[in-house]
Amino acid sequence: MNFKPRNRHILIEVEQEPEEQLAVLLPEGYIRNKKDYITALVQGISADCSLDVAPGDKIIVPSNTVLEILSMGRDICLVLENYVLGVYEE
Repeated sequence: MNFKPRNRHILIEVEQEPEEQLAVLLPEGYIRNKKDYITALVQGISADCSLDVAPGDKIIVPSNTVLEILSMGRDICLVLENYVLGVYEE
């Protein structure tokens, strides 16, 4: 079953950065500080989205604006179009 974003949202896949090698053991579940901004890959866009992006584009968004939802056994990440700070061009 495919998920289609609505109401000016963009479906994204957050790009994972390589894990840092830590020299200190931390308890499981320890939350490290998130980065302020993340790079994400556009997977789909809402039909009423006015931003000029397409699936496959890479965008930069503030990390605290990403909505992470677990639905029907699948992780879904969405961001509202006004939070997109820029699009990478080749």
